[in-house]
Amino acid sequence: MGRIRLNGRIERTSADFAHIASLVAKDVDDDDEFTGSMTRALNQVSVSLPGFTDKLNFNLVFTDLKIADSTHSRVLSGTWNRPFGKTHVSATAYGDLVDDTIGGYLNVSFRLGEHRLLASSSLEVESDGVSVVQILTHPARDEVGETVWSLQFRESDNPQMRASGSTKISVAKFTDTYRQSADVAWATAKVSESVVAAAGGIFFGNRITDAFAIVDAGAPGVKVTRENRTVSRTGANGKALVEGLRSYENNRIGIDTSNLPLDVNVEKTKITVVPADRSGVMARFTAPEEGGAVPWSPSSTQRASPCPWGPPVRLDSRRSSSAMTAMPTFPVSASTTLPI
Repeated sequence: MGRIRLNGRIERTSADFAHIASLVAKDVDDDDEFTGSMTRALNQVSVSLPGFTDKLNFNLVFTDLKIADSTHSRVLSGTWNRPFGKTHVSATAYGDLVDDTIGGYLNVSFRLGEHRLLASSSLEVESDGVSVVQILTHPARDEVGETVWSLQFRESDNPQMRASGSTKISVAKFTDTYRQSADVAWATAKVSESVVAAAGGIFFGNRITDAFAIVDAGAPGVKVTRENRTVSRTGANGKALVEGLRSYENNRIGIDTSNLPLDVNVEKTKITVVPADRSGVMARFTAPEEGGAVPWSPSSTQRASPCPWGPPVRLDSRRSSSAMTAMPTFPVSASTTLPI
């Protein structure tokens, strides 16, 4: 058995407040006074009841909700869920005490064999009818070489079908979606990537949302790792772009020396870098030639230097050295939707 858990929440919003989502979601004329669909009052109480086993859960929730457009609802809902090996079963029932509407959901999800396929079947009962939803998904991590796809079928008065997939390669991410509803069908295709000009070259990679690094391994075809995962391979110039770094945090970058030429001398096989927000660093693994300059090293664990690019620049009225924050980084994204 277990303990009963009680939680409560109270929210209030002033009458003249509206967030951006409510502003853009409502189409009003210039002369109309905007009221929006903001939540003005929310009172909620939830109770978690212990089951007969540790894996069995019961939850009861009562919600009293008032919207700015005078919508008022009082919903009482209950949820039950329990795993059975690789299968998970959950059920939900609800009722609105204001407009006397009721509904419920029954969901069964399970994994297929030793594969990563995840299947689920749901029965949805609402005031406007009954629907059966079948979903088959192949989940994966958002990494190079991974492919994610999903199929969804909804049987109801208005049957629908949806298929989507995405794959990520070293230089771009491709996403496709197909939807069909009644006699209408449409498809969407999208590709996103980035172009970085740095370290005497131009690099193509996936979309950069935080920080990145240019790795110099001194030879082409060298595998590059991030947090012990292979993420790239050096090009003809012996360099590679590594995106997906976390700004202001330790990021461990390494190279595989098994296929390095004998005349290439590397000091280390792993480097820890700490890039700034929306910028990059130069991670140089090759030892400096005799008489050459030694790469800048802020500490014993950070064998990386800002990548040179052009003349010095001025940022926020402060003179700055030639660093990756001053070099061009071009995110590229294109999509199209076609009716079928």
